[in-house]
Amino acid sequence: PYHITGITLNKTRLTLAVGQTFQLTASLTPSTHPDDISVSTHWYTGNGDVVTVSDNGLVTAVGIGGTYIGADPYPTSTYELIFGQCNVEVVNKIPAESLEVALVDGSDGYLSGDLLTLEKGKTAHLKTTVTPSNSTDYIAFDNLNDGIIDIEGTPYITALNKGNSSTTVTVGNKSVTLRVRVLEKVPAVAATCTEAGNSVYWTDINGNKYSDKNGTSVTDPTIAALGHNFGDWEITKHPTETEEGEGKHTCTRCGFEETEIIPAKGADSYAFTADSVFTWEKGSKTGMPVTVKNTSGDDAATFGKFANVYVDGKKLTRNTDYTAEEGSIKVTLSAEYLQSLDTGTHIIKIELTVTSLEHEFTVTEPGSAPLTGDSIWTIVLFSALAVVSAAALIFVLVLRKKNHVK
Repeated sequence: PYHITGITLNKTRLTLAVGQTFQLTASLTPSTHPDDISVSTHWYTGNGDVVTVSDNGLVTAVGIGGTYIGADPYPTSTYELIFGQCNVEVVNKIPAESLEVALVDGSDGYLSGDLLTLEKGKTAHLKTTVTPSNSTDYIAFDNLNDGIIDIEGTPYITALNKGNSSTTVTVGNKSVTLRVRVLEKVPAVAATCTEAGNSVYWTDINGNKYSDKNGTSVTDPTIAALGHNFGDWEITKHPTETEEGEGKHTCTRCGFEETEIIPAKGADSYAFTADSVFTWEKGSKTGMPVTVKNTSGDDAATFGKFANVYVDGKKLTRNTDYTAEEGSIKVTLSAEYLQSLDTGTHIIKIELTVTSLEHEFTVTEPGSAPLTGDSIWTIVLFSALAVVSAAALIFVLVLRKKNHVK
């Protein structure tokens, strides 16, 4: 036959304050029984003036004192030797023994020790843990609103303005004081040519700057001014022998124009040198070199006066359409650029800061150009080979003649 051998309660001792409740539960051994047998728990109190208990084990403290709650299988006549008991003490109040304060997971703010850091406009959600959990002491916050923080609907703390504040959480005779530091977020500002910018940062009332809203990493968010990014110089007024000229270049970022006075030319004069090449044959792999020289003064400073190159009035791109190097001014139009020109006559202009020089040059079809550049080297090579061959032939003939005479 089926027999219950034991009953176990979830609590064997309780301390409650007047008005508090607690749910008792009972576990029977064995935990299962045949379907044709109905078993339940019968709850009862030792003193109804101290505690009451409902049919499902809910205990309510009604008066100060001590008693017990009993539980046995029902009907009791069948299992009268099997019962469970929980001793209950009812007091006027249950004092707090300890208090802990923490942030709710996912809440704004950062709590390190007793320092709560919060960004202006954000709200921290605190959680308080009181031991024992059924303490009758009430939890209270002080400093509900001082213009820096606002505590409303505790435990929520809202940061109103940048600054330092504090609040004390009290339960019974236990308390925890939190220092509260409110940071203000400063958005990023892009640097310009003349003004510094900054990356995003957070600042406190003392002027410290942090790279994070938790205020853990001090930073210098300054982004230095970029400075102007000037393009090529453009001569707006050419100097004469007696009058100064003027040039300008423009920043590609902000459009700022910087001007420069170009000294009068004085007696200096410039010309293309005799070794400049003004004919180029389509298909040639070498460029067309031209040289400009100061013919009347110190040539060492000539390259410093170089400005631009134009062909047929169009400004060329340095290091793409041409190269320029010192040694007076040595300009070489690239073969790739020359290949893009039509055959015929063109005008090259070398612009200096003090003057400009122009000269015609010709682009010819393959095979029609004068013997210059790489074609000259080819002819020189073949000529040299011909001379060497002729000399060898003469030597052989002379040697045969000598042998014949002998």
